[in-house]
Amino acid sequence: MYVYFNNNPLNRVTGDCVPRAISKLLNQSWDKTYTDLCLVGIAMGLMPSNNEVHIRYLAQHGYKIHSISDNCPDCITVKQFSELYPNGKYILAMGDHIVCLIQGNYFDVFDSGNEIISYYFSK
Repeated sequence: MYVYFNNNPLNRVTGDCVPRAISKLLNQSWDKTYTDLCLVGIAMGLMPSNNEVHIRYLAQHGYKIHSISDNCPDCITVKQFSELYPNGKYILAMGDHIVCLIQGNYFDVFDSGNEIISYYFSK
C-alpha cells in the first residue's frame, strides 16, 4: 500500500529519494542520512546520489543487495513486491529512483507502485 512520505526538512519534492528512503528505513533524520551519504561519497570520490554510494552505505548498516529480473514478463513492480513481502523492511531500486518498503507499505512522494524493480536491499 502506498503511503505519502516526505521528510525533506524544507518539504521540497525534489530528486532526494535516496536520503528520503534510507532515512525512513533506518529511522533517522533526512539531514543525518544526507550528511552520512555525502561522507561516504567523499570517501569514494562520488556524488552522494551515485548508486555505489547508497549500496555501500546500506551495506555498512547490514543490508544486502539482491538482484531481481527487470525484464518482463518476469519483472515485478513495487506494488507486487509489497504484496509478496508484507513483512520486513526493504529498499527497492528502480532505474534512477528508490523507495522504502516497511511492513508492506511503500513510502514515497508519489505512488511508485507501477515502477519495475531492478534490485532490492534486505537485512
